[in-house]
Amino acid sequence: MKFSCLKSRTALAGRRLLCLGFAVVSLFVTACVSGPRTAPPPHVEARLKAGEGAFLVRVVANAPTAGPYFKNWADLIVVGVQPDGSNGSQYTVPASLDASSRSALFVASLPPGQYRLAKLSSASRGPAGTWSQWIDVGLRFPRFEVHLGQLTDLGAVVQTMQPGTSKSVELGYDAVPDHEIASDLVRELAPRFGSFLDKPLLGWSNDTARALARTTDGLASFTSVGIADPHVLPDGRLIAGSYDGMVKTGVPGSRAQLHDIGQRVSVEAVALLPDASWVAAGEYGVIRLSRDDGASWISVHGDLPYGLVCSVHAVAGQLVATVLRADRAIVASTVLGADPSPHWTVRATYTLKSGPFWQFASGYAARSFIVGDQVVTALPADFIGIWDPKTGESIERKLPDTVERFAAPGGDTLRFMSISGMFANSTYVSSNLGVTWEKLPTLPFIWGIALSDASHGVGWAAGLQIGTGNFFKTADGGRTWTQSREERTVVPEIILDKVRGIAYAIDSNGSLWMGKDDASNWERIVF
Repeated sequence: MKFSCLKSRTALAGRRLLCLGFAVVSLFVTACVSGPRTAPPPHVEARLKAGEGAFLVRVVANAPTAGPYFKNWADLIVVGVQPDGSNGSQYTVPASLDASSRSALFVASLPPGQYRLAKLSSASRGPAGTWSQWIDVGLRFPRFEVHLGQLTDLGAVVQTMQPGTSKSVELGYDAVPDHEIASDLVRELAPRFGSFLDKPLLGWSNDTARALARTTDGLASFTSVGIADPHVLPDGRLIAGSYDGMVKTGVPGSRAQLHDIGQRVSVEAVALLPDASWVAAGEYGVIRLSRDDGASWISVHGDLPYGLVCSVHAVAGQLVATVLRADRAIVASTVLGADPSPHWTVRATYTLKSGPFWQFASGYAARSFIVGDQVVTALPADFIGIWDPKTGESIERKLPDTVERFAAPGGDTLRFMSISGMFANSTYVSSNLGVTWEKLPTLPFIWGIALSDASHGVGWAAGLQIGTGNFFKTADGGRTWTQSREERTVVPEIILDKVRGIAYAIDSNGSLWMGKDDASNWERIVF
């Protein structure tokens, strides 16, 4: 898969926009952040109209500002291009939010003709949260054509912002979309265009802009953002997913090695199998296996239910995947070592009481954990599901309070926090898979807890100022905490290298922190 990328620099001063472009032999100057539009063009028809064709494109937010379920995408604006190069009709295309985490799918019916992408949304983070801003797509960005009765698959458009800033945006496009996942996207998320799959799929126009564009081995190889579902390998290296289809490995403190799984999707889940193979999974049903340390990958999707694969685990001789689709969480498994097109058996289907998985904006996101030999699935807003691989039975248990943060920190325990007031919270702990819960005294609002044994562990709690917090330690299983260090960061996740006595924290910008000396000293490190 080849990618081309186009650069721009943007700066915001109040509401005024300043776009600075590079004049380079390669094609730069493509995008700039702007304010909201004042007169939106009409939405395209949701249904297929006679005499039209269709297009689809996935916009991937390879940016530290895109949280695990970044769903405040604005519409995509598409502009027709007249034979003389002038602008024609404009259309807005709404985002499809299902089966993804940090990406959006745009698919629509359009009259035959040539088009260009005009505006798309980008994430921006400030002290009060994350929101969308506009990116104006430059006139030199490649164009595409819509033909009568055919589907134009543009693959992925990747937007990258360097960690720690939202002022430098780079857009990359699939120079040669391989169309591998387009069929599933249409069948599952846009079935009204299913008849177009009988004809060859089109791609980007072979025009001057495309010829001038700088081609790379992949925008992801230029910069890959994010640390998702990190694990410690036996040799002390870390392995984690990223937001744009790369699996990262490496020694913390040095630049990570990137392993391309072959699709520009957010890799939300990583698993290490008993035979040392790796599994990477994420958006749009993508789940891939590597038996050669990430050098090559094969799909093991088989008949796995379609959706966002948010968790993968190896347990009891089975590969277990948790899939999110609208308001359902589906736990399915296949035998470890099965062929490249395995049969998956649905073990449990839970309904999310809070509605579609992307609507519950808290730390209690739907995902699964291994507790003992059980698969425990968080079900917003106040349930858990438990599947026993040995008996095949699944049950649901209601939690005693509404959950704000949930963890399976180790020591075969479950733990969740509930906000009781502006400055108070309640913490509950269970050591019997939620049959009973112990309510602890009011404690610091601990996020990202990880226990090295039943007693000792590390956590992080928010400070009084936004964007600050404190690392804490516990010696009694999280019943009491001692502050170890204050840092200007927000940490939703901590993992432990128990063999080497090192703690790793992943902050909300996708950066890695390392805690040494019994987690008393912390520093931000390269990865």
